[in-house]
Amino acid sequence: MRRSLIPLVLALAVCQSALAEKTPTIDARKTDKLFASLGKEVAVRGKVVSVGKSDADKIRFLDFTTDRERGFVAAIFPATYKAIGDLEKYKGQRVEVRGILEAYKAKTQIKVTKASQLTLILRK
Repeated sequence: MRRSLIPLVLALAVCQSALAEKTPTIDARKTDKLFASLGKEVAVRGKVVSVGKSDADKIRFLDFTTDRERGFVAAIFPATYKAIGDLEKYKGQRVEVRGILEAYKAKTQIKVTKASQLTLILRK
């Protein structure tokens, strides 16, 4: 009887650990929550309001707010351009970005290095 409980207890411990490590989801408009989560693995959801690129076109951006001072952006790096494709398809759409939340100047950002970090949220 005792031996049969050990696998069950281990399975419950693994499940509890997985639930405890669930990635938090943050609304892209909630700047205070974003700044409080710097350095953590998060999922940020929101509507992409504009698409941009750096002057040298080395980094492309999905902007989730019109606040140029404290907004949230997904920074897309060259290695993922081909896999992601035209960023204009995300403009006006709800998108989830997963990754480590960082500060860049006065904004928060997630560096997108894999296409799998971006998910288009389809409306029901």
